[in-house]
Amino acid sequence: MKVFLRTCLFSLSLVYSGYGQEGVMEKPDPDSSQIYRAMVLNPKRPFDLSRAFNYYNERSKTNLIAGDTLAAMDDFSYIVIIQQKAGFYFDSEQTAVQALK
Repeated sequence: MKVFLRTCLFSLSLVYSGYGQEGVMEKPDPDSSQIYRAMVLNPKRPFDLSRAFNYYNERSKTNLIAGDTLAAMDDFSYIVIIQQKAGFYFDSEQTAVQALK
């Protein structure tokens, strides 16, 4: 199962790594995205992860409804990071699998 999770996370990282580089379908980030990204990568308060989780969860649903699967993959990658930091390893595996579907 760990090999499967690593494969899923590796696949997500490949998609994500090309998404933010210049010249590769880059979208301008609104200010709120930068704030929530900082909350995920460097949480300073106890509730930062839960606020960022709610933001990325709603945003992923909105992106899937709109048909923007690349943005949804980006959102799922942050959700996986949040779940791992919170200790929800099984949930992070399920989210990684959901992102690949």
